[in-house]
Amino acid sequence: SGLLLLVLFLLSRVLQWKAHALDGPFVSDAAAHLVSSLLVRDWLQHGLTENPLRFVIDYHAHLPMTGIGIWPPMYYAIGGVWFSLFGVATASAMALSAMTVAALGGVAAALVARRAGWTLGWMVGLLLVANPLSERAADEFMLDIASALACLLAALSFARFVQKPSWANATWFGAIAAAALYVKYNVLGIALMPPLTIAIGRRWDLLKHPALYWAGAIVAILAGPWYLKTHGIVEQGFRFSFGWTYISLAVVENAKTIVDALTPMVSIFAMVGVVRTIHEGRALIATDPLRVVCLGLAAAIYVFLLLVPVALQDRYLLPCIAPLAVLAAIEVRRLFDL
Repeated sequence: SGLLLLVLFLLSRVLQWKAHALDGPFVSDAAAHLVSSLLVRDWLQHGLTENPLRFVIDYHAHLPMTGIGIWPPMYYAIGGVWFSLFGVATASAMALSAMTVAALGGVAAALVARRAGWTLGWMVGLLLVANPLSERAADEFMLDIASALACLLAALSFARFVQKPSWANATWFGAIAAAALYVKYNVLGIALMPPLTIAIGRRWDLLKHPALYWAGAIVAILAGPWYLKTHGIVEQGFRFSFGWTYISLAVVENAKTIVDALTPMVSIFAMVGVVRTIHEGRALIATDPLRVVCLGLAAAIYVFLLLVPVALQDRYLLPCIAPLAVLAAIEVRRLFDL
């Protein structure tokens, strides 16, 4: 609801104020994200008649912190529009971060409310705004909150396709998934979401549906060229090497990160939800496919971050937190009838 979004936004702003995030400065990745958003804003205001590539090159010559190419451009486009409307200031940038985390909490809360009531919906929304991972990401003008929101929206779209496999729903899923891939590269993990969801729910018939592959074709057409062009730049930033050494380290560290973000108590309910979803996957996917897709999304991101040794950064796990929180809330409702 609108009231929930307002409360979550104000809560995020209060947390930013307590963390002195409204004072700046922007450093490292956050500085590059800000400059890249300003690039889009300046192009919208002054460069629409110019060649976009030439404009980017000239802009980078004056402000070398430009990050387009190192990261995809979707959030920068949103930031550029935001700064055009609300001005360029630290408070404006932090307001965009607060709005993004509020949207993540609001979407997850609405999903929970339809299945477990608004009391638990509000609790999930508050958790997703106030957990340490979200708070730090929102304080630093990072892409991780936006990537978590993009993944959740892609999961919601795929759940609609699972519930009603059609060319229209496949097209929507392909378009939303492609847009999500333009937020941040670790969103590529959602490529594992459809096969994992199908396996958990034992919906093998979907593998025979041509619309599923049409969705994949849309993603390949819309996002494939960008990823092919920039993969060399991205791989230069990998801090580890592929192999068992990284996997054995990441499997433990990433699990700890998820428990810390959800809190140990919520993590217990989430694990109960994971086990029950796996056990009852065939029945659940027929009655409420989103629950199976939530597990598919969380597992997809977790597995992707085990296999791709980009870095051990706790904020990369943010796309796992919302779907697991949804599963946890549903289990609380089932066990305690709240």
